[in-house]
Amino acid sequence: MKIIDAHAHIGSLPDISTTRRLILSSMRKYGISYSLISNTDGAEFPSLGDPNPKKLPTLTILKQTIAFHKAHPDRIGALMWIRPMEEQPTKPLIDYIKKHRSDIIGMKFHPYEEHLPIDDPKLKAWLELALQFDFPLLVHTAIDEYSSIKHLEKVCKAYPKLKFVAAHMELCTDNSFCFQAMKNCPNMYADCAWVPLATAIKVLREIGIDRIMFGTDNPVDGLDTLANPMYQEYFDQRNGLTLEEKEHLFYLNAKAFYRLSDI
Repeated sequence: MKIIDAHAHIGSLPDISTTRRLILSSMRKYGISYSLISNTDGAEFPSLGDPNPKKLPTLTILKQTIAFHKAHPDRIGALMWIRPMEEQPTKPLIDYIKKHRSDIIGMKFHPYEEHLPIDDPKLKAWLELALQFDFPLLVHTAIDEYSSIKHLEKVCKAYPKLKFVAAHMELCTDNSFCFQAMKNCPNMYADCAWVPLATAIKVLREIGIDRIMFGTDNPVDGLDTLANPMYQEYFDQRNGLTLEEKEHLFYLNAKAFYRLSDI
C-alpha cells in the first residue's frame, strides 16, 4: 500500500542538505511513497534549528522547497511556507507562483513560529492569495495562544471556499476541541502528526473517512522521527484499522485533498 506523508519539513535542522537526506532515507526505511515538504527556514521566530535565522522572504524559501521537489518529482511535493509577519505577497512572488503553479501543492502557515494567529488581519492578503490560486492550507494548531483551534475555526467559517488542514489536531491537548471544530466546519481536515491512533480512528468513523490524513512532522523529532512509538502504532498491521480506513488515512485522502493525480 502506498503511503503519503502529508506533513514533513526541510530546514536548518541543522541545515537544508542534511534534512533533505534525512527525509529521503526515512522514506526508504519506512516505505513512504511521497512526502509533502514545507521549509521551516521561513519561521520568523523558530523554535528549532538556527536560533538566529537569516530573514529570508517567502519567495526564497519557496524556491528552496521547489528545488527539492524538482530533484525528486516523483517523491517530494512542495508546500509554500508563508511569512505574513514581515511581508505581504509581492509581485515577484505572485509571478513566480503563476510560472510554477504546477509545482506548488499548497500553503503552510505556522502560527507559533510567526507569533501570529491565522485570523489576524495580516493573514487576509495570504488567504486571498490562496483563493486566487486554489491552494489548500496546512495550518499548525496547538494549545498556545497563536495556534488555538478557535482561530482556525473562525477562518474556516469566514472562507468556506478554502480547504484547511488542522495539523496535529491542536497539539498538547486531548484533541476534543479540534474534533468538535471539524464537525462544525466541513472545510476543516486534519493530519495525524503527533495525534494518537485512537483519535485518528475516531475521526475516520465519526466525522468522515475522508477527513484525516497521515502526517509525521518528519524530521522534527530527530534522526529517526518515524521510530517514535506513536508512529509505530500506525504502522502495526494489528492497529485496528480496516483496509478501507488504512487506504484512506495513508494515501487516498492526501491524494484527493492535494490533487496528486500522478502519485
